[in-house]
Amino acid sequence: MLVSVISVFYNREKFVDFSVTSLIKQSYQNLEIVLCDDGSSDDTLSELKKFEASDPRVRVLHHANSGFTNSIRRAVDASNGELVAIHGSGDLSHPERIQKQVEFLAQNPSVGVVGCLFEREDLILRRKEVVGRQKGGDVLNNICVSHGEVMFRREIYDAVGGYRPFFHFSQDRDLWLRMSLLSKIDFIPEVLYTAYTRSDGVTGSAYNRAIQLYFAEISKQMYEMRLRNGWDFIDKFGSNAWVFKRRSKRLGKELIKHALWAFRQGKATESFKIIEMAKGESNSAFIQFLAFLILFLGKFDQGPAYLSRILNLKRRFIK
Repeated sequence: MLVSVISVFYNREKFVDFSVTSLIKQSYQNLEIVLCDDGSSDDTLSELKKFEASDPRVRVLHHANSGFTNSIRRAVDASNGELVAIHGSGDLSHPERIQKQVEFLAQNPSVGVVGCLFEREDLILRRKEVVGRQKGGDVLNNICVSHGEVMFRREIYDAVGGYRPFFHFSQDRDLWLRMSLLSKIDFIPEVLYTAYTRSDGVTGSAYNRAIQLYFAEISKQMYEMRLRNGWDFIDKFGSNAWVFKRRSKRLGKELIKHALWAFRQGKATESFKIIEMAKGESNSAFIQFLAFLILFLGKFDQGPAYLSRILNLKRRFIK
């Protein structure tokens, strides 16, 4: 069974070699490896082409910068495999990853999307952790796959219409939610992938991560709408669908948690911007109070420590 491995790169020339090599060395050999350069301004493209020249399974796509969602959509459309595996640019797929995911899908025909446990290495905070998973539960709050290490059936992808250009961030969550209406989502309880958090990624910026949470909430609201009506506003109105987003206390709580995390990392300016976003979702007295604290304590070197002491209230308000 042919597996199309898709990886989209943008200005990551230093990470091409070890990342793509991990795909070349997979124990499962029936692969086409589609590497997409999204208009990089460094030498990413030339680094990718070295692999195209040395391995007939590798194909390199290149176009002017058009953003991750458009790039990955084009790459999937240009691929041919019955199964599609995503590989985060600059990450590491362990040698048995593809083979074990193929075997899992073959043994579980009701599953359309499969992930695995993975190790996250934060190069900013210099720490490692194994990201846990939980089976079952509410798909809105427990999608047991993430974008870097996922594999899915093309027939399910095509049936739901693939990635939607509306989602500048959280394009994966929107896709998994729509796929969950047609098939099960599962994971292999084994570490088969290593993801790296870098300053140039979405998770490396506190504010970009907040925008990602915003798009994730839209994906949840669209999913809830599809459950009720069989369609959502993005189907009807495309890029203008954002005007129908409802205020959400659910999102407000997530933004508050993230603002507190950002402040403790010494990112007071970003933290205050995120609090302002939270106000737009649920402008409660607690959020007003928190905004004042962050604005005031951000003037002091020990501000994060002071906030931690004051916010023993946190556990009462945010679970």
